[in-house]
Amino acid sequence: MSQTLNILLFTIIIIAGFRIYALKREIVALSKELENDKKEFSTLSAYNEKEVEIKNRNKDKVMKMFGKQNKISNKDVAKELDISSTTSFRYLEELEKEGKIKQNNKFGRRVYYTKV
Repeated sequence: MSQTLNILLFTIIIIAGFRIYALKREIVALSKELENDKKEFSTLSAYNEKEVEIKNRNKDKVMKMFGKQNKISNKDVAKELDISSTTSFRYLEELEKEGKIKQNNKFGRRVYYTKV
């Protein structure tokens, strides 16, 4: 009985040792993956910061357009900044939400924006 108990205990210790080894390997693999993710996200973060910087610069250019003319259209902004009309619309929409400009008319070619 004592010998059987010793064999059982020895077997449990061997199995636990293999399990601990496997868990250590998993931890090492996850640590490497985490480091790679940190590098990737830091690059992504820098990219996003650059995009925000460009957007803010372009929105400032839109506001400067009001120094030359009292009202501007989506088409004017797209042409001046050499961007798509969709991007131009987004900038104008953001400036309107910020309370810097006001949209006049509801839709179509008659829409124009004035400085608040």
